[in-house]
Amino acid sequence: MRLSKYVCRTLRGTLGIAVVWALAACTPFSTKPTDSSKWQIQGKIGVTTPSESASGFLVWEQNNDRFRIHVSGPLGQGTTEIEGTSDEITLTQDGQVIHSDDPQGLIYDQLGWHFPIKNLKYWIVGKPSPLTPASEMERDNDERLSLLKQDDWKIEYHRYDAYTGLPSRLRISQGQWRFLLVIKHWNVG
Repeated sequence: MRLSKYVCRTLRGTLGIAVVWALAACTPFSTKPTDSSKWQIQGKIGVTTPSESASGFLVWEQNNDRFRIHVSGPLGQGTTEIEGTSDEITLTQDGQVIHSDDPQGLIYDQLGWHFPIKNLKYWIVGKPSPLTPASEMERDNDERLSLLKQDDWKIEYHRYDAYTGLPSRLRISQGQWRFLLVIKHWNVG
């Protein structure tokens, strides 16, 4: 049985469209968030202060200017919740709830961490903070940040996620204060 030229052209066109759709469905698209977007990370955090070192599991949810950070030790022990904005936060630890309009001061008073909360939402997604100029920036072969110096902090981007193109391992340091973030999972949007 012979198909007409019209049927062959129609089948070829339909097959061509199907192939294009299938390839488009398999092509990863950029999911890199902007500095005011919604994202969530899950992973691990290591903290070194002048007096101690600690590590834990981290879940960070960013929704525009609002954030929720959940840090817990092994088997969920020692859970800390930090919620708010860069201008006000609520910290919950061991059933105690504390509110403050000085986020960095409260984190230092309660956890002993000199934590750059205003800049972190930018640094985590691989961008310099727009709040102050960066003193140094270096990029890798793919034009992603590999080193950033800003507000007396040094941010080293050691690894990026192959699918999202977002940082998956970064070290943030200032003098004897060091934070290591190992991001195991990104959820963007």
